[in-house]
Amino acid sequence: MKKRLRKKRHIGEYQELGVSLFIGFSPKITDCEQNQFLDDLIDFIESIDLEFGGLTEKYTAEYYITCQSYKKPLTKQTLEIIDEWLSNNWLVWSYHFSDFSDAWWD
Repeated sequence: MKKRLRKKRHIGEYQELGVSLFIGFSPKITDCEQNQFLDDLIDFIESIDLEFGGLTEKYTAEYYITCQSYKKPLTKQTLEIIDEWLSNNWLVWSYHFSDFSDAWWD
């Protein structure tokens, strides 16, 4: 397949991987604390050149995290940085990552 088509279809060297992140919050969390957590998470994720989207509910959240460009892929080392940030946040009671998946086709 030609390079132009691989890039257009996000396959081969242009594949973008991502992971789902599932978070369980403290049952004592307030709306204000949860909003502040989300603001802090957005700032943190963007500071390490990633992007994410998802759903935040009262006591749970589910996000999909991916790289901003196929030129700087998401790696296990990047997940370790996120893991460390989450483990140091007292509002997070539990969390886990899914396996890597194709951000465009899975």
